[in-house]
Amino acid sequence: MKNFLLSISVATMAAGVGCLGYGISEMANFDKSARTISDSQAVNLFLGGLVGAHLAVAPLMVASRID
Repeated sequence: MKNFLLSISVATMAAGVGCLGYGISEMANFDKSARTISDSQAVNLFLGGLVGAHLAVAPLMVASRID
């Protein structure tokens, strides 16, 4: 059970950081013609990644209590 929670935490953290990085890279791209997504989608990716990266802490906290 502990390994399962740890794997969920790592997967959630990886997805959150990936979304966070992609959102930042799209928002930092000032050349509008080179963008692949709109401004609002980039902001949504950034915020979703931020929330996802923080949600990865919950399974870690539960796993730390399991012996």
